Amino acid sequence: MLSMTAELSLKAYLLERGMTDQEMGKQRIQHDLGAILRLCIQQGLYLGEQEVEMILVLRTAHLEHFHRYGPRAIGYAIVLPNEQLALHLLARVIDLISGDPKDLRHLH
Repeated sequence: MLSMTAELSLKAYLLERGMTDQEMGKQRIQHDLGAILRLCIQQGLYLGEQEVEMILVLRTAHLEHFHRYGPRAIGYAIVLPNEQLALHLLARVIDLISGDPKDLRHLH
């Protein structure tokens, strides 16, 4: 769920910047958190080093669908993040993307 949160948050940022689903498709970012992150940074998103590292740690497991199929299906081990730290850092990413965290929290 953490990696899906990262993907959806970053894609929401791109949509807010005016990028369409079709344009994202042309970029071939699909579910690659690294590619999505790179595109967000090119579009002006500034994240701290910890947030970037956490997204990149989540990337491999997300691409391999590790959380759906597990280690036996992919045939190798994957480094997973500390869940509490990941949750905290992704909350900061959402706050940065939302612009005013108070508005986002009151709406949802």
